[in-house]
Amino acid sequence: MGAGFPVTAIFVTVILLLALVALGRLEDRLGLHTRVLTFTLAPPGGDSTIITRVHELVEQRQVRAQRWKTHRSSEDAAVVEFDAEVTTPQESDLIERLTALKFHYEVRPAGF
Repeated sequence: MGAGFPVTAIFVTVILLLALVALGRLEDRLGLHTRVLTFTLAPPGGDSTIITRVHELVEQRQVRAQRWKTHRSSEDAAVVEFDAEVTTPQESDLIERLTALKFHYEVRPAGF
């Protein structure tokens, strides 16, 4: 175990784990890591311009959106759902913009 140096082996293991955690956080902050999220949006009051507004917003933010889907909710309001591959800064920016538009939204990992 540790070539006869168990304390050294434990110390090096802890240092490596801390370095990996730090690199992961740095990667997230710099926007080097992407993940696919599903965005579900519904405007208050059943706004029918939601599709156009969301498309424009996604294009302005340079987000790669996939699998666009629109349907009516049980309250007969338009609902837009799409998957997007985003970095952490893109996700934060998109959520901030959706909040400013006063849309009801849900963001979850794709496939759930």
